[in-house]
This record gives sequence, structure tokens and C-alpha cells, in this order.
Amino acid sequence: MGQYQPALIMFMVTFIVTTLLFVPATRISFKSDLTNFYWRGFWTLLAIISSLAGGMNTLMLMRVEAQAFSEAVLAGVMAAYVLFVMFAWFRLVGVAAFSFLKPRIAALTAS
Repeated sequence: MGQYQPALIMFMVTFIVTTLLFVPATRISFKSDLTNFYWRGFWTLLAIISSLAGGMNTLMLMRVEAQAFSEAVLAGVMAAYVLFVMFAWFRLVGVAAFSFLKPRIAALTAS
């Protein structure tokens, strides 16, 4: 049992941190569906990264050889997270700019 105690502690820490990362996504809601989608996606991807990293370390503590595959999956998910955040930022800025400029363009064309 002594060899599994560190892995059990790591698993519990991973579970708690991952669960806490879902709290903002479920407790905070915005009026806009688009903003809600990106808010929940942001926190969900963070929770997935946390669970994958914790799972990888839990397996390492149990001396299971899965490091190469785990690192590849984690790198892919982290790249997807960065692309998701960048796309969300550009899209939200674009929607805000369009909603700001639309009445002004309509006023110029109506004149």
C-alpha cells in the first residue's frame, strides 16, 4: 500500500483541482450566448489540461510507462487551448467592433 499512497494523493489533488476549475464555468453566466460559449469553453479546456497533467503524473508515480503518449496528448490539448482562446478573442473583438460600427455605417449610408 505504501507505493500507491503518493499516487492516491496525486489523484485526489488532481480531482479536486479539476473540479474547482469547473466552478466558474457553471456558476457565472452572461447574457450573450456567444460569451457564455467561450467562457465555458475556456474553463472546460483548463479543466481538461489539469486532469491530463494530473493523470500523467499519477501514472508516473505508479511507475506506469505512458509518458510519451501522455505528453503528446497534453501538448495537443494545450495547442488547441491556445488556438481556442486566440480565436475567441478575435471573434469577440470582431463582434464588439461590428456592433459599434454598424449604426455609424448605417447613419452614413442613410444620409
